[in-house]
Amino acid sequence: MSSIIEAGFPPARMGEVRARLKELRLEAYDCLSPALMDLIATHSAKQKGTLAA
Repeated sequence: MSSIIEAGFPPARMGEVRARLKELRLEAYDCLSPALMDLIATHSAKQKGTLAA
């Protein structure tokens, strides 16, 4: 789920994405807690340069 951050999606908008998936009755899965996965993905995206520091 958090991999969209690594593609440049704003981390602050992840709640919107998860809420929309829930509306569609789709379950978003992360291997760890969503907040932790978002932090890891944000760090990774900044390291790669796909997300501004």
